[in-house]
Amino acid sequence: VEVRRYAPPAENAGERILDQLFYIEGPRILADDVKGTIVMPAPGRAIVRDQRAASTQAQLSTSTGLPLASSGAKGTSKFTWAGSMEFARVAGTISMKKDVELIHLPLGTANVTRLVAQQMDATFNLPPPSPDAKPAPGTSRSAELVKAVATGAVYAESGQQRLIADTFAYNAQAGTAEAEAAAGNRVTLYDDRKGSQLVARKLFWDLVKDRVEIMQPAPVTTPR
Repeated sequence: VEVRRYAPPAENAGERILDQLFYIEGPRILADDVKGTIVMPAPGRAIVRDQRAASTQAQLSTSTGLPLASSGAKGTSKFTWAGSMEFARVAGTISMKKDVELIHLPLGTANVTRLVAQQMDATFNLPPPSPDAKPAPGTSRSAELVKAVATGAVYAESGQQRLIADTFAYNAQAGTAEAEAAAGNRVTLYDDRKGSQLVARKLFWDLVKDRVEIMQPAPVTTPR
C-alpha cells in the first residue's frame, strides 16, 4: 500500500516534487476504508516520509543563495516488525508487535535515532484522507513523527550513546526521551565516547542537546 503527495510544480518547472510518502509492505494486508484501518497479521515494514519542509527550503535557498536548516520531526521514519501491525488513519497511530525496529532521520540533520523493542506505538500528524478535507484546528497537513512509545526489552541508540530500558517514550518533535525500568531492573546508558555508563530507575535524555538527567536514581544494594 502506497500513498504519495506532491507539491505543485514550481513556475516553469515540468516535474512535481514528492512531499510525503506513506508505504506499507507485507505478505497480507487487510484494509478497511470505512473504519480507516490497515491491519497486517504478519511481519512487514513501513516507511513514512515528510519532505515538505525540504522542498520549501530548497526553493528559499535557491532564491536567497543561503542554506537553511530545518527543525521539527519531519523526515523519514522506517519501521520493521516480526509479529503484527495495525494502522489507524484517523488517530494517526501505528501499533507493532514483536522485534519492532524504528529508524528515524529528521530533516536537516545526520543524527539517526534507532529503537528496538518487543512492542511499539507510534503517532503521526497525518494529512486528511482527502485532499479537499480540512485538518483539525491546530494541526497541519504533515506526516511527521510525533512520538513513539517502545516497551519490552528496549534498546535505543543515538550518535555514540546506547541505552537499555523496559520503557522508552520518544518525543520526536522535541528530540527528547524518557526511559524507565521495570521493578527490579535498571536503565543503563552507555557513552562510547567516554567509555562510561550511567544507571538509574528513570532518566530523561535530550538527544539534541546531548544531556542526561536522572529522574529517579537506581536503588543501591550493599552486602550484608
